[in-house]
Amino acid sequence: MTPTANQFILHAKSYLGVTQGSQRHIDLIAQYNSVSPLPREYAVKTTDDWCDIFVTVIGDKTGLSPRIGRECGVKSHVDIFKSLGIWLGRATPQRGDIVTYDWDRDGWPDHIGIVTGVYNNTIQTIEGNTSGRRVAEQHYHAQAPFIYGYARPSYDAEASPILSVVVKETAERWATGETIDDWVKGRQFAVMGHRQRGEHTEYLLLNQNIPIGWMSEENIIKKA
Repeated sequence: MTPTANQFILHAKSYLGVTQGSQRHIDLIAQYNSVSPLPREYAVKTTDDWCDIFVTVIGDKTGLSPRIGRECGVKSHVDIFKSLGIWLGRATPQRGDIVTYDWDRDGWPDHIGIVTGVYNNTIQTIEGNTSGRRVAEQHYHAQAPFIYGYARPSYDAEASPILSVVVKETAERWATGETIDDWVKGRQFAVMGHRQRGEHTEYLLLNQNIPIGWMSEENIIKKA
């Protein structure tokens, strides 16, 4: 049984903030090296670039590896995506897609991440070995020239999510710290997605199908 896109993304987000050289990074490398046979018979070192190791290990831990393959090199992983029939190239992305980058635009992909949200023409991603060699979220134009292309794994259907929430009248701030406008309080909103921040869950609220912000669970009432 394969995971849903949401399970894949949530597991990836559990690594947010992990930095190169930390114990969780060392464990990530060990997890990659523990699965035989190793791609190209190469045992990854803790000093190596690890963006693709991050994607591969999340695949291992969620049962998605048979659908996306295992690699430590982005170009080789793109070749696997093509062989599996999940490579889209420069297409319109969806949440749960795997995105690859060609920073210097020389035709050779050199970075990889997971699409966690698509908002109009912007993608939100989670990536390993980024922003100071850590796991972090990023935002880009969905068709930026440095995006090499997307792959779309075959996921299981999502279970019924929380469809909407009501913002409590007592809510004062968004999860990002900004003050909540009065018109938001007490209103019901559709939920586009959610993410884990420490021990708390945050929900991305929609107003007329436009994302308006992340709200912490203590400031909402969940609806079916």
